[in-house]
Amino acid sequence: MTVLEKIRQSENFTDTEKAIIQFLLKSSGQIEKITIQDIVNASYSSKTSVIRFCQKLGYEGFREFKAAYIRETEASKYVVNTVDYTRPFEPQASTAEIVNSIYSLYRESMELMQSQLDITELERMADDMFRAKRIFLYGIGDVKTILQTFMNMLLKIGCFPILATDNGEEEHISTFLTKEDCALFVTYSGNYARYQSCTKILKRNHVPVLLLTANPKSALYKLSTCRICVPNQEDKDNIATFYSQHVFGYLLNLLYSLMFKKYKTENRIS
Repeated sequence: MTVLEKIRQSENFTDTEKAIIQFLLKSSGQIEKITIQDIVNASYSSKTSVIRFCQKLGYEGFREFKAAYIRETEASKYVVNTVDYTRPFEPQASTAEIVNSIYSLYRESMELMQSQLDITELERMADDMFRAKRIFLYGIGDVKTILQTFMNMLLKIGCFPILATDNGEEEHISTFLTKEDCALFVTYSGNYARYQSCTKILKRNHVPVLLLTANPKSALYKLSTCRICVPNQEDKDNIATFYSQHVFGYLLNLLYSLMFKKYKTENRIS
């Protein structure tokens, strides 16, 4: 859920919090310059009230809330309402229209993902993978295809990952992982029940759990030790996983690139 979606659920807020929200919505264009004192003055509240409001939305304090709001505001500049990430074209569309629609979807997907990418989490993931004795990958359906491409790239630097979900025995395989390994889950919804079971097993064994997903509210998200959340733009009734495959492929390419850099720097490859 985005910051704007959270603060527009007005029925969950007190009158003081509604006053804070009203000021934030009116001043979204200047959010970078706004201080906590500006909000206090405009809403006739207190710093404590503002901090409690931010914590109610899931942030540690005003600084974290403001950073998330700024990222979202920046990302919204790249969202064009004419692009439908779920159904980018209709059956009656001409070839030229389909070409333009897919091009726009790919271009805007990258701009949107880039604007919200957490570089720190990306680096943490690459570090965990680099240190791991073994890397186990979890992905089914269309995701399995891009994970196989990712595996093929890693082979080129002498890294031999294991696709835990290859034969549907991921829960059993998870019991054999140790704290020296790492597990990477790639799932758009994050709601696959067997993944939750796997993650609980991995947590008991102190295995680093990495996650690429579009659902920050999933149990899997909460159980992971390192995660990157992609903007949730694709609905279940999609005609194909154009968007999710593209952004997940992009993130996996970034992880491979950082892995390649580390392998080269540490002289693991010539």
